[in-house]
Amino acid sequence: MQIQQASVKLFITADSSYELAAFTPIFHAWIRDKKISDQLLIDVADYQHVPHGPGIMLIANEAHYGIDSTGGHAGLRYQRRRDEAGDAKASLRDALKRAVSAASMLQQEKSMAGKLKFRTDNLQMRVLSRLRAPNAEATRASLQPIWAQVLSEAGFAGAEFAPEADSRSPFGLTLASCKTAPDLAALQAAL
Repeated sequence: MQIQQASVKLFITADSSYELAAFTPIFHAWIRDKKISDQLLIDVADYQHVPHGPGIMLIANEAHYGIDSTGGHAGLRYQRRRDEAGDAKASLRDALKRAVSAASMLQQEKSMAGKLKFRTDNLQMRVLSRLRAPNAEATRASLQPIWAQVLSEAGFAGAEFAPEADSRSPFGLTLASCKTAPDLAALQAAL
């Protein structure tokens, strides 16, 4: 299966203590310092006024990075914007790699030291292209084994998934549980 616009969200732990507004200067510094060198970072968008919305977003030509609270759960979302239809495994692996890298960079920011932690035992994958991946059982049957393989190769064991509950939403799978999950450092090394 070929997909477009893969997205991965790493959820923030419940014991994290941060202000959403603190991400604006961090993302501006990423643009200024070209922290993500292989992408054209353009701007920062502030959607704090939207309940359970996109929060603070780093806009790039190829993708968006953001601290969002869609679904009532805060996390870092990497969302590919512009890409050709491609191999599902490669697309999902790349989205996971970029989300993990950005989460790791955020945790290392001086202003976030000790305040921000990400869970790796619970994450979400989505495919935003409804044409390539409609939110249907056939898509789940095709993509779930591929996503499970990507996670297994990254060090996850015994992954159990929950499908996107709202049929109006883009196709998605949430890692509901797993026997073992690598931490961010191990994930970065594996990807």
